[in-house]
Amino acid sequence: MREGPKALADLPDIVRPVDQQLFTGVIRGEHLPIAGRVIRRLMGGHTGDFRDWPQIEAWVDTVATHLAQVNREWGGVARRGDGRS
Repeated sequence: MREGPKALADLPDIVRPVDQQLFTGVIRGEHLPIAGRVIRRLMGGHTGDFRDWPQIEAWVDTVATHLAQVNREWGGVARRGDGRS
């Protein structure tokens, strides 16, 4: 997927993702060139948000579980730069 590297490119070096997921499925007319809009319309296509929300929520649950585990391992202590100190 071409979007993945772009999504991570602007993250600061301090951020080290352990996982990433790209959820595609949003189609907006302005995302397509004029020819693409014409073809989409001729083929009966629609614009909108067609992402798989149960899949997204399942991934969010795995992230939350991971973060809870990291928090337990660190003893829930505030560290410099986490906004709690």
